[in-house]
Amino acid sequence: RNPSFRGNIEFASVDCLQKYNPNPKQDLISLMYTMMHLLSDNSSLWKNVESFDLFSEEVAESIEAKINKMIRVKSSMPLESL
Repeated sequence: RNPSFRGNIEFASVDCLQKYNPNPKQDLISLMYTMMHLLSDNSSLWKNVESFDLFSEEVAESIEAKINKMIRVKSSMPLESL
């Protein structure tokens, strides 16, 4: 595991968000999220998820809390629903 996360949390795979070393599978997952973003008029893939305020302006929320929210959402949503 890596001690810190580097990258964009919206496009990263769950394993990368959990700070595991990236591998080709994780690269393909990230590419899939990127392609879906580009094909959806550059809107957030996660904007329709209720009670998921990843991109709030609240200063009190740390990046770790945002990463943990993204892990929970990505782990619970089937790709077909995106």
